[in-house]
Amino acid sequence: MWPISIYEVTLSHANRLERQVNVQVRKRLGLPRCLSSIGLYGNGVLSLPVSSLVEEYKCAKARLEMTLTESRDPFVRGAAPTLATGRKWKPSAVVAEAKTSLRHRDIVGHVQHGRNGLGMEATTPTWQKATPAERRHMVVEDVRHQEEAARCAKAVSQAQQGCWMKWEGVERRITWSELWSMESSRLSFTIRAVYDVLPSPTNLHLWYGEEPACPQCAASASLKHILVGCKISLTQGRYTWHHNQVLKYLAAEPEKRRVKINSMPPNSQPVAPWKMSFVRGGEK
Repeated sequence: MWPISIYEVTLSHANRLERQVNVQVRKRLGLPRCLSSIGLYGNGVLSLPVSSLVEEYKCAKARLEMTLTESRDPFVRGAAPTLATGRKWKPSAVVAEAKTSLRHRDIVGHVQHGRNGLGMEATTPTWQKATPAERRHMVVEDVRHQEEAARCAKAVSQAQQGCWMKWEGVERRITWSELWSMESSRLSFTIRAVYDVLPSPTNLHLWYGEEPACPQCAASASLKHILVGCKISLTQGRYTWHHNQVLKYLAAEPEKRRVKINSMPPNSQPVAPWKMSFVRGGEK
């Protein structure tokens, strides 16, 4: 991101570059063109280890704005240039808004989120006591939070691809190692299933006008209906069979490990790092 930081690149040009990047990312992951960019860069129930070019562009410009305006050298602070980013987005206004938000957070204090106990979450340094490097990091994180909030607001308005906003207790984060080791078909199915862009009969009816009815019953064959909602499949035990197949696959891995350890010579078997000793009643 260094060229974006030092050169005068407008936000419109960054948006055009991101659209070109999105085409290649979708092609690499085997995703349809109708998938929104929220599915690629959002941090919702399914997070991919890729970040938005526009988000990185804004973070780089905000970091550069903080570096110039908060410099220890008074000559640098006085001669800080106005960053040319176009008319749609101004880093100075975003940095000022982030500073106001961080100062307000100091007034509110530490707020506990979720069901964890008090003090279980990691505390962040306050704006007043933070070092210049920590302040730059806090401003950049606030810019990322604003971008994520904008993506969530856009996802709420999407009737189909934004249904994951109603889910609770579901979160899946894919790392780079998992991304490279995972089969392309499995990865593509996971992403398309979360955002409901699989070629189900309902989607095929929307895209090509095909029959949307379920072949087992007369209901509309949406993705939810196919996975858990068909009464005929439930009566025939198909969902139970799918569930048992998953359990069988999960049970096979510990069994392989047990067979491998039992086949080893007694002296070469792994020893537990600790040994529990039982004490009889009345003994010390």
